[in-house]
Amino acid sequence: MSIMLKVGDKIPLRVDFGDGNANLYVQVTFFDKDNIELTDISPVNLTNNGDGSYSDSSKNYPDVKTVFAVYTPYEDDQYTTISSEYFKGSDTFQKTSDVNQEVIDEITRIRELIEQQPDVLDLVGVIDEGTTSSGRAATIYRGETRDLGCKIRYKEFGEYRGDPVPLDNVDEIKAIFVGKNRRVFEKKLTDGDITIVSEAYGKLQIHLTDDDTNRMKLGPNQDFVIEVQTSNTIRVIKFYRALVVRNA
Repeated sequence: MSIMLKVGDKIPLRVDFGDGNANLYVQVTFFDKDNIELTDISPVNLTNNGDGSYSDSSKNYPDVKTVFAVYTPYEDDQYTTISSEYFKGSDTFQKTSDVNQEVIDEITRIRELIEQQPDVLDLVGVIDEGTTSSGRAATIYRGETRDLGCKIRYKEFGEYRGDPVPLDNVDEIKAIFVGKNRRVFEKKLTDGDITIVSEAYGKLQIHLTDDDTNRMKLGPNQDFVIEVQTSNTIRVIKFYRALVVRNA
């Protein structure tokens, strides 16, 4: 697995010998994808931590797509005699752009929001699909086309029966789901994926396609998040244990 770094990040080098051997001298040599040594940062001698581990973080990641770090254990401090007891090791590092990192950070933020307990947030979300199912989890079958009814309320003494949150003067609404393999996908008001059913009563519908429902992970007690954006605020609403996803 590659370790993603931005240009200028410190390169985290570390090797551990399971037998605790603290009498070695480990040197790292860096190569690019064409197996050309990166002499601006190579080689580097790792620090002996005294417990069988050797590490260094003094080198900055260069402006190249891929860097291979080869760890060579030596028996002497002149780095001339390669140890016959241990194999060489390696790590692979890859450059990530600031834009890619922003995407990674956003996905991480969304996952953290979805994993929060409901009492962390000031607003609560409730499934709203008629009087018989209001407040209950919605059952979704993979492969179906589905309109998911929702309503947003202020929290009242930890209950889901507070006043509705008006949805007037809204610029954007996003419904954010974590699907199979923890992959995040979202539906947007501005893309026509969400309809405001009642501004005054905080009611909306999320339009899920067959592709959307196929992307959902199977199982009960699934959460999702809605973000309501106005010109000066972003409100985050968690729908706690709101979905049950089954195979058709």
